[in-house]
Amino acid sequence: MGVGKFDDTDGVSSESERHDKPGLLLTLREGDVVIHPAGTGHSNVRDEGDYRYLSFFPEGSPRWISENGERRLDQAPELLELIAQVPMPQDPVIGNEGYLVPLWRAASE
Repeated sequence: MGVGKFDDTDGVSSESERHDKPGLLLTLREGDVVIHPAGTGHSNVRDEGDYRYLSFFPEGSPRWISENGERRLDQAPELLELIAQVPMPQDPVIGNEGYLVPLWRAASE
């Protein structure tokens, strides 16, 4: 996710705010990049009214599904199967020589 034009507080969690478990709260500014592992998401908790972001998904990924914290991944094996089908992407900031590709490979072994 790329951020443009504002300050924002973004919540990253496997549960929705209705469950009162907001997860990690990050303050993002223009130019920041957030990398979400497959199967995780974000929500805009607070912004200055000019919220703009870009999302990119690896080519060949299964169709994106918005769960909004309705189900936990450990209770939804069909979602875990879809997550496992997401191909290894390039590092979206630096490319194949970036830091993320070796981390992703190690995590997938």
